[in-house]
Amino acid sequence: MRNLGENENINQKELADLVCKDTPTLTRIIDLLVDKGLVLRNIDPNDRRCFMLDLTETGWRILDEYQGQIREIRLKAWEGLSEDDFHYFKRIINTIYQNLDN
Repeated sequence: MRNLGENENINQKELADLVCKDTPTLTRIIDLLVDKGLVLRNIDPNDRRCFMLDLTETGWRILDEYQGQIREIRLKAWEGLSEDDFHYFKRIINTIYQNLDN
């Protein structure tokens, strides 16, 4: 949901790439979010085979409500680690994703 909030009106393929999920897995996640009234699926006016995704008002409210808690959890997880540690970790994770993407 955070990625949808940061990238409004994104299609499912773009979101799948952004969150490193395969399309069928992301489709199941989106189905659940749509069923809960958190996400809207709109037909792409440029390609009727694709859906554009947006958060609903309820989705925005829940995202805003939990941002603070999410931030606290991330800070706790990174406690005692330096900025260099974080960049090293990101580099390794990105390499793993690239290896799996090939």
